[in-house]
Amino acid sequence: MSPWVRAPWLPWALLLIHHPGCLSLRGPGSVHGTVGESLSVWCRYKQEHKNNSKYWCKAPCVTRRSVVVETSETQREARRGRVTIRDDPANLTFTVTLENLTEADSGTYWCGVSRPIYIWDTRAQVVVSVSPESYQLLENLTEAYTGTYRFLLGYAPFLLLILLKVPLLLGVLGAVLWGRRRPRGLQGSTPGSLA
Repeated sequence: MSPWVRAPWLPWALLLIHHPGCLSLRGPGSVHGTVGESLSVWCRYKQEHKNNSKYWCKAPCVTRRSVVVETSETQREARRGRVTIRDDPANLTFTVTLENLTEADSGTYWCGVSRPIYIWDTRAQVVVSVSPESYQLLENLTEAYTGTYRFLLGYAPFLLLILLKVPLLLGVLGAVLWGRRRPRGLQGSTPGSLA
């Protein structure tokens, strides 16, 4: 029997040892933006990281050179190019805003909280995908179509009632009116005058 079968918890324990505090920082996991627009990413941390500096880096994020923008213990907001980071210790969150998005901004990033040794930093992965405006327009049209379809589906019993019962009622009304109509040839005739 392999050691992994006898100790199924071992890989998870090794992960926690390699990334201590990985459960103390949460990000959205994935976000989507449109070319030319802005995108904001919120990352939530625990009380113990309130005074640590926060950063945003692009994968593989193995050295400080990968860091795109970073706050400091005294400066709660920082900007570098089109990227801004704002730390809000009162709410235990920090927000990264990417402005004027390009398709090249797509990729894997990490929300990070600095610790004394970089390899022990607390991080949460965020996958950013950026689509052209035409793609976003198509997505909006798809959502609108889906909403209309759901709306009509909600009224399906009513529409079925109209489509089935109205023609039936018109048919019955037509039959009643047809039955009441007297033939024209019999209007002026009397029973004994056939000639």
